[in-house]
Amino acid sequence: MVHGAGTGEMRVMLRETRPEDVPRFFEHQTDPEGMWMVGSVRPNHLDRDAFIARWDAILANDTLIKRAIILTHPESAAANTAEIVVGSINCFERVPDPARPCTIFPGPEIGYWLGREHRGKGIASVAVKLFLAEVTRRPLYARAASDNVGSIRVLQKAGFTEIGREMFFANMRGADGKGEEIEETMMVLE
Repeated sequence: MVHGAGTGEMRVMLRETRPEDVPRFFEHQTDPEGMWMVGSVRPNHLDRDAFIARWDAILANDTLIKRAIILTHPESAAANTAEIVVGSINCFERVPDPARPCTIFPGPEIGYWLGREHRGKGIASVAVKLFLAEVTRRPLYARAASDNVGSIRVLQKAGFTEIGREMFFANMRGADGKGEEIEETMMVLE
């Protein structure tokens, strides 16, 4: 399954995540700027084997909706050539995690991640729009660090509204690199 929408000369598309996408996701996740924007990542975020093992479990879980965000040239889309994996977008049910205590929503949540070089170009907005056309269950929830203005704006443009804020420990923040409490904005799409 492939969905697409144009953004200039490149085309943003979603397709099912494949095992060969995971190394690119690891590159995206280990970018210090991206980790700061998200605020909280797993303690072993720089451990490639642990990352791949986690994604192996995600890919094996049929209850999760997981898509790669790709760019392709419109003329090569039919041949599926010149495809660039630029991020991921997923839908999941959050479960309580003592390492990251937070509000557990009464329904599915979406999360996405783009590589640094692809942010600020409208790609996330197109990807979220495409994803929401596929994932029609409502309410649908999302969250973002409150100072991640770009991500909050992407969600607002897709129709999400703020339902609250809470503090959480962001292990990728803090002047000393040891983390700090930051605010997270919680959102819903009815």
